[in-house]
Amino acid sequence: MSLADERKTIREGITASRAATSEVSRTATSESSREASRQAIAAGRQQSSEAARRAIGRSLEEQRRGKTLQDDLNSLKPGARQSKTLSAREASGGRPATRGSATWDPATPAAAGGGGGIASPLTEKTKTEGTATVPDRDYYGTVVVATSDGIFTMEIKPIKTLRLADADGADVVVNLAEPAP
Repeated sequence: MSLADERKTIREGITASRAATSEVSRTATSESSREASRQAIAAGRQQSSEAARRAIGRSLEEQRRGKTLQDDLNSLKPGARQSKTLSAREASGGRPATRGSATWDPATPAAAGGGGGIASPLTEKTKTEGTATVPDRDYYGTVVVATSDGIFTMEIKPIKTLRLADADGADVVVNLAEPAP
């Protein structure tokens, strides 16, 4: 039973009690009519109390069984979705065998004979500075890097340009971005 039903039952009991009370009180002029009035009032109260007790009892029983919670949850759920059927498609089989075709241009070099790209492996180039042989690189300015606790610091020169040679002897230049300070 919902709260609205409980309130309706209680309201009906109170209305019946008042109707009986007002009817008896109009005719109450003597002691016997006062006694009848008392009995009518008691009967009305008993009726409304009994209706209220029954309504409360039904409510408690529904709460124990989870009926009200289930009804509340179902009221939040949107309406049932209607499933749509998919349109039928014709079955498609495999592709029939065909002969391949292409256009050949003699001006285009063959891929195996130097068609472009970088040939692996890459080897770093070196240069001579003074009497020492060093990697052929350019560097950005010195950057000071500290550990997270700040105890140790070190100076690093980040690489700017790296010069390599591929397997065919072609030059490969790698330009790197300047790191954030």
